[in-house]
Amino acid sequence: MMTQKNIEYPAPRTRLFLSADLVGSTSFKSGEGGYATRFSKAYPNWVMIQRRFYKCFPEIFLKNYEIECSHSTLTAKYTEFPPRFWKYLGDEVLFCTTLKDIVHLSLVIKAFCTTVQHYGSKLESSGLPLDVKGTGWVGLFPLPNITISLPSSARCPHDQKELEERSVLAEDSWIYQESMEKDADLHPDQYDFLGRDIDTGFRVAKFASPNKLALTVELAWLLAIARQLKLLDVSFSHSGAEVLKGVLKGVPYPQLSLDMERSFIKQKLRKIENALHGRKPMLPFILGDYLTTFMMAEKIKSPLMTPEAFFTGFDCGDILAWEKLPTWAEEYQDMQHNWHSDHSVQ
Repeated sequence: MMTQKNIEYPAPRTRLFLSADLVGSTSFKSGEGGYATRFSKAYPNWVMIQRRFYKCFPEIFLKNYEIECSHSTLTAKYTEFPPRFWKYLGDEVLFCTTLKDIVHLSLVIKAFCTTVQHYGSKLESSGLPLDVKGTGWVGLFPLPNITISLPSSARCPHDQKELEERSVLAEDSWIYQESMEKDADLHPDQYDFLGRDIDTGFRVAKFASPNKLALTVELAWLLAIARQLKLLDVSFSHSGAEVLKGVLKGVPYPQLSLDMERSFIKQKLRKIENALHGRKPMLPFILGDYLTTFMMAEKIKSPLMTPEAFFTGFDCGDILAWEKLPTWAEEYQDMQHNWHSDHSVQ
């Protein structure tokens, strides 16, 4: 048996998804943003603001990522793996990054948080009734999530030979293979990503606000590890739990976030309020223990196929007992075997 045309089954990879969403844009469009300005008489102001957001936020994000990578020779190598634009969705800009390891994740998160806060401050200083909120989640591929190639622009073939060649390419393009995943790593805007983790990420976005970067359980779990490894200097919040449609079969989902408050005085106020009510700061190791236990209780598998590789150079066994979480390794092997059976010829 040989695999048709030496097509490779996709290797496992974990992708980070980040969403930046304009807050207040709906009312702005129907209010003061609905009128033309001295900068453009052809379009209402909200169009110019939206275009600027679409253009500038990704550029600033990429620049901040480069800055994070430039801090040491150990992180300089990650400049080759920048966060990449995925798609626009209404007032959102979405990004996708295929993660190399825990250091890479930390660099992207730091750059994204800086960008959200910077852009929010910029909108505030301009006097616009707008802000930015963010959401983050991770997904494991090729299962339980999958990559789908978007259809290319249709064009008429010039002759019968080209028609036949395109037919072969079109047939191969439907085979889920490693070459497609590699291309999606570099050009996520040419693909869509589907699966339970993607659905959960969009659901969790309802917990986001300008002062809270909403997180899925799996991403919060990874960031709690990064915090304990001193790769991140962030504060976490757990604001209760809420049932999310189609997520965890009706089990209330934890409202997890990173603190994104820009105002120093509001940060101080929150600390005083917490002290008045006897609320203590959430320690990373307690959050990590909670998330590990929650994932085990709800049978949520690790977002990593091979945790050892993701945490290379770090001893995480004593931090979060990540080795206790089940992975998708067995299901991956079964799917790989079935895939080879489907795409093999005598």
